[in-house]
Amino acid sequence: KIEKMMGDGIKKCRSSESVNLIEARRSITAKKEILRGEKIEMDFIDFKRPATGISPKFIKKVLGKTVKKKIKIDESIKWNDLS
Repeated sequence: KIEKMMGDGIKKCRSSESVNLIEARRSITAKKEILRGEKIEMDFIDFKRPATGISPKFIKKVLGKTVKKKIKIDESIKWNDLS
């Protein structure tokens, strides 16, 4: 009985928790309006909830990329926004 209570030791998300993942995680967002053709700089971005865009773990890949379209303030940055 004790072994069953301790579980298998593998950490995984329950279905009831997965609903909250998007709300709990952050994404890279525009701190200011970023115009088409501008290159992403650290001063242009912030990390905010919900996770509807690129994860902050990819910040090094995002910095220096050129923006394909205007990105509004607080809008999540997505891979298809960058070239």
